[in-house]
Amino acid sequence: MEATQIGLTILIAIVVFGTAINYFDHRMKPREVREQARRKAQPKRTQ
Repeated sequence: MEATQIGLTILIAIVVFGTAINYFDHRMKPREVREQARRKAQPKRTQ
C-alpha cells in the first residue's frame, strides 16, 4: 500500500471509531442527562 492509502485508511478508521463511540456514549446516558446536555447545546434565542 502507498503511504497515501495508509494515511487515508487511518483517518477513516479514526472518524468511524469516533462516531461509534459518540453514538454509544449518547445512547448509554440516562434520559435526564441527555435532556440537560441538549438544552445546553441549543443556542439561546434573542428577540
